[in-house]
Amino acid sequence: MYQQQPYQQPLTNPGVMPGNPLQVVPRARPLFRGGTHAAQNGIRGYYDECCCGMRPGTGPNVPPHWLDGGHGWATAHFFDVEPFDFNLQTPGRHQCKYCNFVADGEEGCCGKGACWCPLGLAPFKMVDHLAANHGLVAPPMRDWATSCTDTEGLCDACFCWQCQASRQINAAHGYINQLNPFWCLYFTCAGGRHHDHSGQEVHVGCHCMAAFLTRQSIKQLNRIDEDCCTTLAMSICCPICSLAQTYREFSASGVWPGGICVGDAPPMIAMNNPPANWAPPMAVQPQTGGYQKVY
Repeated sequence: MYQQQPYQQPLTNPGVMPGNPLQVVPRARPLFRGGTHAAQNGIRGYYDECCCGMRPGTGPNVPPHWLDGGHGWATAHFFDVEPFDFNLQTPGRHQCKYCNFVADGEEGCCGKGACWCPLGLAPFKMVDHLAANHGLVAPPMRDWATSCTDTEGLCDACFCWQCQASRQINAAHGYINQLNPFWCLYFTCAGGRHHDHSGQEVHVGCHCMAAFLTRQSIKQLNRIDEDCCTTLAMSICCPICSLAQTYREFSASGVWPGGICVGDAPPMIAMNNPPANWAPPMAVQPQTGGYQKVY
């Protein structure tokens, strides 16, 4: 079973603390740009679950390779001098493991207090420093595990897309096979109105927004090579195909969203260019309600 990896988990060439060559240094935990809307922040335990469930918090099934999503790969080459902390309102200071460079988190002009606004710029500084001073660049991007024309998950994406999108919201936070009723209700009620051929006003749900949120999240976490224009075009022009594709991508990552029309076990889909610590999708273990690896 995937368990959320402790941030003290050493990675390849983790570096050592100055003065103590035997002590393994954990990866840094900076804030990423985007706040609660950034998938990289949602998997790092910065936010507790809110009372209405619209902010799910961080679940127990975050795949280790998601920590490298976006600029997250750079955090393996830094450690925290001063951790980022919302409650203490510290923007964070993160030192390179190979030199004395420190990437400072920054905050807005309002200063401390109720309007404290961290800016999430430290990861950009880490990436620039690693490239300029140590010759380290981002790992290669991936392609989607499946084509947007594949049919796995299409029924849910078409006939129960609100539920499926809410499940994928939870999956992006590390929850397997879990419906989020609040996001489901939001996608159903939010949206716009138009007049049909008979002149009656009809409510239109946020199908496109649901497709964009889920696609943007898994694209960042799995480092998928897709530009913003393509993400937006897919979400607007074919939200059903997009939701089905992201369902398959979450499943391939080991965080199965589940659904109404998708059966009792995740599809056996392999990631494109999987990381070294990737494991195959998991199947339901009925006697405990948990999951076991399928090889």
